[in-house]
Amino acid sequence: MNFEIFKKNKIKTLFLFPMVLTMMGNEKSCEQQPVSQKRQLKRIVEIQKIVSPSVNFGPAGTFDFEFVANQQLIGVLQNSGDFAFRLMPPVQSNPTPARFALNGPGDFPESKILNLVGSDKTLMKSWLAGPSEKPAVLATQSTEAWCMVNKPQAVISGSVNSFELLGGGGLSLGFSPAGAHAVSVDMLKVGFEFFQLDLSLNATSPAPLYMNLASSNVTSKQTKTRLGAGLNLGGITVGPSVYFQTPLAKVTKAALTKAVNDLRAKFKSDDWFTRVLANKDADLMIVGGANVNLKVGDELAIYNELYTWSGEPCDSTLEYDGIAKYPVAKGFVNTVGRDVSFLTLTYEEEERVQIGATVRLVRLVEDIPLAKSASAAPAK
Repeated sequence: MNFEIFKKNKIKTLFLFPMVLTMMGNEKSCEQQPVSQKRQLKRIVEIQKIVSPSVNFGPAGTFDFEFVANQQLIGVLQNSGDFAFRLMPPVQSNPTPARFALNGPGDFPESKILNLVGSDKTLMKSWLAGPSEKPAVLATQSTEAWCMVNKPQAVISGSVNSFELLGGGGLSLGFSPAGAHAVSVDMLKVGFEFFQLDLSLNATSPAPLYMNLASSNVTSKQTKTRLGAGLNLGGITVGPSVYFQTPLAKVTKAALTKAVNDLRAKFKSDDWFTRVLANKDADLMIVGGANVNLKVGDELAIYNELYTWSGEPCDSTLEYDGIAKYPVAKGFVNTVGRDVSFLTLTYEEEERVQIGATVRLVRLVEDIPLAKSASAAPAK
């Protein structure tokens, strides 16, 4: 696999900085709060655009429904609470090991290659400056699997299969799988009574495998909605700002919400994973922090992977990627940043943890017996 994979589709791939961190109140206020749902770790995903034909409204203009659908999808995914987005991948270019030697307290060249926010850079610098029997190994220094660090857990894409306004006498406007409906001037003077659309969402593993992880489809039958007093397009120039003020926007959002919920339900609860970004003795830095809902004390397991490349690692085709059956290490989260976290290992095989190794959840801190978590989980 080549890093160019992560630089393609500049207008197709959309990332959002996550909105995170609600601070806990005191013990008394927590006791007064209702029992909430069990905490879920958010999957880091890449969003590719929903594909949709434009809608021909005749004199009212051609409407770019694809733009509207993508705008709404981002909000729906974010509100679902199950997905995390990032503006850029953690490693921005192919590493050159000779460029990365810490020459002094003020020298922090990794910050120029790693896409980290200021607070995470500060945490990382402090972590690197700490005592260590072995030199730290970062994704910026690993030629074997640095590109794996940049892989999202899933790539989400979709398509709008039909968009139809229905009026009396069998009148219809928009498009279906069979193609676009014919438009006449008189048709736009009619009040349309119903709106329906059909859309699909897919979650696939990232390149080069592109394996289907989950799919959902919301049909026209499920979305058909009466438009109350009707919708008359005569004299209206249809654009995004106008569309969001119509009942159609609510139907579209409801359909996307259902599709996203269906997609979430088809992911297994233990499917969450992330990647190792750096390794230093009994400490690891991993991708994902508050943005994926990690907390201090969460117990994680690390699995090395076996790669076969057609040429240079991360600069050729990945022909084989096999994950180890058993973890090479386990540990507890001791510090949570915005987009990264730090682990203290409590168990490690002789084989050292690889950069890009898969990190999976063992237990949330709230699921660990209190006595054990108090003694085993390091303080932040």
